[in-house]
This record gives sequence, structure tokens and C-alpha cells, in this order.
Amino acid sequence: MLLDWDREIQWCLNHFADNTPDDVLKKLALNSYFYHIWAERNTQCLKVPNTAQNRTLFNRWSINVSFILHLPIECAWKGPDNGEYMINSDGSLAKNGARYGAIVRDHLGNAIVVVIGNFKPMTITVYELQGIEAGLKMAVNYNLKRIYVGSDSKAVVSLFSKKERVIP
Repeated sequence: MLLDWDREIQWCLNHFADNTPDDVLKKLALNSYFYHIWAERNTQCLKVPNTAQNRTLFNRWSINVSFILHLPIECAWKGPDNGEYMINSDGSLAKNGARYGAIVRDHLGNAIVVVIGNFKPMTITVYELQGIEAGLKMAVNYNLKRIYVGSDSKAVVSLFSKKERVIP
């Protein structure tokens, strides 16, 4: 039977109170259980920087830690030529709602206009497309010509690359 935490602790105190070999073994088993649970939790949850100081600390305490080396991902924005504009858009979908946005930039990367919006949850493709639509509307409002559109959504890019445009 599972009890709330306070009652579990009280049960252990009542049943492991003596120093008989059985009670000592039970205490050791319980401590070992908690140790391994916390060790696994720390392995899964803690993001500890991989430094010489941290390695020394964990080695001194005999704590097994797996350090993860995060390699940087290099990326660059490829802007349009002089007199042209780039719309970059994105969409996001979460349990509490959905959002989309777009930014229009000139050839130097200067932001001309930014637009954001939200809508009731549907599919991520819808919000990616709404971001593009919002960016294009802003480009029209600002009388911008020679527009390029960029998206990180493979599904949306494929829609504009195919002859048949069926929204997933």
C-alpha cells in the first residue's frame, strides 16, 4: 500500500527503529535505493558544465557524472541583394496556444517590420503558413518589391516546391 510521504517516513522510522541486523540491513537497502534514485535523477536532469573544477569535485565525492559536450552549430543568415527584401517566418504550437511571426529585413539585415500573432491550436504547418502570410501582408503594406521568403519548415517549403499543394 502506498502512503503519502510523511506517513512513509513514519512507517520507516517505526519499522527500522532497532539496531538488529535485520533493521540495519533494511536501513542500508533503503539508503541505497534513495542514493540510486537520486544518482539517476542527477544524471538525467543536471546540466553541469564540463570544467576541470567540476570534474575534480565529482571525483573527490566519487559521484559518477556523464558530461555532455555541446558542439556549436554554425549558421548564418543569407540576406538578399541591395534593393531586395527577405521575409523570415516561424510558427509554434504548444498546449496553451499557438503563435506565428515574421520579420522583414533589407539587404543589410536591418529589420523593416516585425509582425506576430496567435490563433487557436490547429497544426504547426498552419502557423508556419500564417507567419509567411503575415510577412507578405506587411511587405505589401510597406510597398516593398522583390521579396524573398525563408522558412525553417520543410513541410512549408515543400508546399511551394510542388505542383500539387496539399496542406498536411
